[in-house]
Amino acid sequence: DVRFPNETQAIKDRGGIVIRVNRDYQNPLMPDVAIPEHPSETALDNHNFDYVIDNSGSISDLIDKVKQLKL
Repeated sequence: DVRFPNETQAIKDRGGIVIRVNRDYQNPLMPDVAIPEHPSETALDNHNFDYVIDNSGSISDLIDKVKQLKL
């Protein structure tokens, strides 16, 4: 889990890859309350990731998507 560009760069400098996992989130207890934006939540919004995964299904779906990556 990384939240800032310097952290992704440290991974890349060591030969690693960076994967973004997107998932829409809404608090079921407070569906009308917006999630506050903090720099640690938005600093990588325009980052160029090696892979991006849409995590909109089950845990099994997410695992399958990771296994399908061309690493």
